[in-house]
Amino acid sequence: MQLTSPSLPIGGYSYSQGLEFAVSSGWVHDTSTASDWIQGLLKKTIINLDLPVLKKLYEAWEKSDVVMVGYWNDFLFANRDAFELQEEDRQLGKALARLLVDLGLEEAKPFLNSPYGGFLTLYSLAA
Repeated sequence: MQLTSPSLPIGGYSYSQGLEFAVSSGWVHDTSTASDWIQGLLKKTIINLDLPVLKKLYEAWEKSDVVMVGYWNDFLFANRDAFELQEEDRQLGKALARLLVDLGLEEAKPFLNSPYGGFLTLYSLAA
């Protein structure tokens, strides 16, 4: 399955993970500091948090264990350092939930009007 939709803000400059603020603050100002920022994001967030939790979410969906899905979803939100990162995750999750419901994935319906349900939670459901 290919997850594409104009309403799914992924693949372009939709969310900066704080990079925009880092640039305006002068922390990121050239190729070297941009590279450092991106590597830090990959190492600290994606490799050490997102990917392991994505695996746990996928396993929980496979077992239809909604309690563990909720646990890992909440765990991710608790580990998003700033409100803006939590909101980003929520908005991406809602956009993906709409797409999944349109594709006929009924399990995504509860996330349409819920303040819970981050992007990885819905992505793991689709996987």
